[in-house]
Order: sequence, then C-alpha cells, then structure tokens
Amino acid sequence: MGRRLTTRAVAAVAAGLLLTIGLQACSSDDNKPVSINVTAGEPSADQFKFDVPATIDGGVANINFKNSGKQQHEFQFVRVKDGTTVDQFQKDVLDAQGAPLPDYLLGAGGVGVLSGGQSATTTQKLEQGSYIYFCTVGDGDAVHYKHGMLGSLKVQNDKGKGDLPKADASIKAHEYAFDLSGLKAGSNTVSFENTGKEVHHAFLAPLAPGTTLDQAKAALSAPPDQQTGPPPIDFEKATSLSVITPGTKLVQTNLSLEKGSYVVMCFLTDKAGGPPHFMKGMFQQLDIS
Repeated sequence: MGRRLTTRAVAAVAAGLLLTIGLQACSSDDNKPVSINVTAGEPSADQFKFDVPATIDGGVANINFKNSGKQQHEFQFVRVKDGTTVDQFQKDVLDAQGAPLPDYLLGAGGVGVLSGGQSATTTQKLEQGSYIYFCTVGDGDAVHYKHGMLGSLKVQNDKGKGDLPKADASIKAHEYAFDLSGLKAGSNTVSFENTGKEVHHAFLAPLAPGTTLDQAKAALSAPPDQQTGPPPIDFEKATSLSVITPGTKLVQTNLSLEKGSYVVMCFLTDKAGGPPHFMKGMFQQLDIS
C-alpha cells in the first residue's frame, strides 16, 4: 500500500464521518456480476464504523459506493494470506512509513476517495479468500481506520460472471508514470489498470490556479519542518482510484472531474520500501476541458 495510503492531501478531511456500509452479495444469473452495496453517512460522534457481513460471494462484482455524508471518504480492501490478522496488517502496512510491503498481501481494490454526495461503482474480479477492509482518509490520530473503520471478511464461491463494463477513458499505472487517455469534464467511466510490477493507485487533485507542476511537487516533497502553508493543490476536490496490485484491472463509473488542470499522482512506495512514487515520476499534469 505505500506506507500510508493516506496523504497530507486528505489531512484536510476532518474527522467525524461515520461510514455505514452494507455489503450484500447477490447470487448471479445469466452471466451477471454480483452486487455489493456501500453507503456512507454522517456520524453522531467522531467514531467510524463499517457494517460488513462475515462472508460475501466472489467472482466479477459491482461495488456500488454512495457517500451520502458531507465529507470525503474511500472504501479500500486488500486480499491477504489466510491467517493474517487485522492488527498485523495495521502494524505492517497502515501504520508503517516507507517500510517494505509484506508478502502476505495478495491483491487489492475497492473505490477511491469520493466527496460527500457522490456515488461510484467499481467492477472488478474478487478472488476467493481472506480480505481486510479499511479507510485511510484523515491523518494522524484522526485517520479513520484508527476509529473503527478496519476489519476483515471472507470472499467465497465464484458466482459473479461477465466482463468488465466498457470504459470511455483509461488510466494505466506502471513504473513510474501514468498513461492517460479520454478523461474529460463531467462524469467519466474509466478503466484503471496496473501494468507494472509495483502496487499503484491514482490520486487526482486540481492544481491551484497560477501554480506550476514543479511548484506543486516541491511543496509536497518538502520536509514537514520546511512546509509553509497548504500545498498548492485542492485536496477537498480530489478524487482517486483505489490501490491495485500488478496485473489488476477494474472499471469505475462516475469519476467526476471539473474543467481545469489536475495533478495525477501515486503516493505509494515500492514493495521494498523507499520514497513515494510521485517523487519517482508519477506526478503528472492532466488538463481537463
């Protein structure tokens, strides 16, 4: 995952979001995917929660995520070797900084960051096995996985059938760049594919007017004690595509973009650790018209 799947980007997201997720895997028929329904809502306190069944059906699955709250949120999961505990995963991955990725991490997916009121569907293949789900929005003690949004489930059977939906746009991640095609203002149906050998995601955030790409990268790369003011990127309007492992492909609907210039970046690190990928070249400008 990259050491923290969260960034200073989403540090702007305040704590206090309660996520109620209902995952219901429906039996497929006639070559159809199974359906997993995910709903986000506002909290009555700054404690977060996932409501997730112990098991769901696998195969090709539509993960339908609706953020009915007012703040940003994501739904991320990983497939792990049987016997891997939630506490072990938090220590080795979520709380670690620049450390190597453990070899018990087998796959990943989900729905990236959505603003309040937005909905999206990700379609991907869910292999049978053990999964850990979590949210990394927030920072420090306010990060959501530290407040209840961390747990495990089993994927059983292979009921979801069919192909991934047709996409109008494409993002391919590899070492160390993105290949971008077809993205436009409004709602996008985009395929996201990891053609590299490392774990990647795609984080898209508007570039502040009058700011160059080099200035934005310098601001994000500066040590904490040398940072002055917020970085020149609008993280409150950011969106993202979830972390995926090499060879994985998914299609997400309703990736919402506005006209203007965006930065597309990956905050993850190599499996062996080291600096985040945006410092190695995965920090590109995308002009949306």
